[in-house]
Amino acid sequence: IENDATSATWAEVQLGVARESENVIMVCLGTGIGAGLYFNSELLRGASGFAGEVGHMTIVPDGLPCPCGRSGCWERYAAGSSLGGIAEYLRSAGKIGPLGGDEFEGGRPISSEMVARLVLKNDKEAIRVLEHFSDWLAIGLVNLVNILDPQTIVLGGGITELGEHLLVPVRRSFERLTPERS
Repeated sequence: IENDATSATWAEVQLGVARESENVIMVCLGTGIGAGLYFNSELLRGASGFAGEVGHMTIVPDGLPCPCGRSGCWERYAAGSSLGGIAEYLRSAGKIGPLGGDEFEGGRPISSEMVARLVLKNDKEAIRVLEHFSDWLAIGLVNLVNILDPQTIVLGGGITELGEHLLVPVRRSFERLTPERS
């Protein structure tokens, strides 16, 4: 029995975009972040079977509290479920205007799904939220690349349905953080 990220990685290596790669990281973005690791043409599970629990990498010392009991975990900033929280923070800090015109004003919490819907409608403020999210996502990806040096990175999870709306700012942030790899 494998976890979802490891199973998804195996599927991508066998049937998907990573078929030609021997060294792959698949990052699954959902309510948390998990990764499947495929190196030297083998799934990597680690000594205790927990390789790939990357969502709990600290990316912001003394950052947001995480349900795991620590603070600053990557998944608090870059899981698919964190998009709404980023929007709430940016709105309360006055860094974005109303999302979707006035559709979400009035104190209602902003969900990740709401932001994603607005991104697909090309709402400027929702796109700004996604750009902040992309910066956090890229920070974790850069850390993984610096440690593991994969041939291929695959992103999975519901938020990837945003397609190029997500991939373009993630690539831009990644390249800004790793000029030597561009």
